[in-house]
Amino acid sequence: MRRFAILGSLLLSLLALPTPAVAQDATSQSGNLDVPSPEECTVAPRTVDELQALFARPATPTAVPASPTSVTLPAGTPVDAATADAVESAIRQFIACFNAGDFWRQMATYSDRYVQVYLQAYLDPATGVSQEIYDLYATPKPVESDHQTALIGIGEIVQLPDGRVATTVTADDPSDDIPPGRSLVYLTKQGDRWLIDDFAYIPSGG
Repeated sequence: MRRFAILGSLLLSLLALPTPAVAQDATSQSGNLDVPSPEECTVAPRTVDELQALFARPATPTAVPASPTSVTLPAGTPVDAATADAVESAIRQFIACFNAGDFWRQMATYSDRYVQVYLQAYLDPATGVSQEIYDLYATPKPVESDHQTALIGIGEIVQLPDGRVATTVTADDPSDDIPPGRSLVYLTKQGDRWLIDDFAYIPSGG
């Protein structure tokens, strides 16, 4: 069970890294922060059958690195307005589900590949995603309103040669003294939805 708790912390940690370089941005917006509310987390949750199928599926080789190797925005073509709107909505949905404390809906904001990698890395191969584990995380535990994550900004969104898009996201817990965190985020399109496929922290000064 503890292994799955570790998985949870990894999946939810995109917003956690403090980055002093963006502290000024947070201060300037402290009076009117954009906090995606738990009610905005409307994506259908991952089901136990879906998770079990992902866990059991052999890992699919990919021509691109599974994880980003750089924390600078890669070269790409700026996306059109419709794609930018869809990607921004996907990121907002991710933060809303984080604030809702709705674990399985949050998992639905990640790509199948990303979920599969972490399920296979952190769960016991003999059990996978059991009904007991699923039920343990099935009840949402909303973040206290004072600690809900604010979306500070989304940077330029570029289309990559492998079909994914990449952008930078700045987010913050406004209740603490830790400056906002920035991450390089990769998203991939599954069906008609953009889903988070990978991310890397941007260190201070990056």
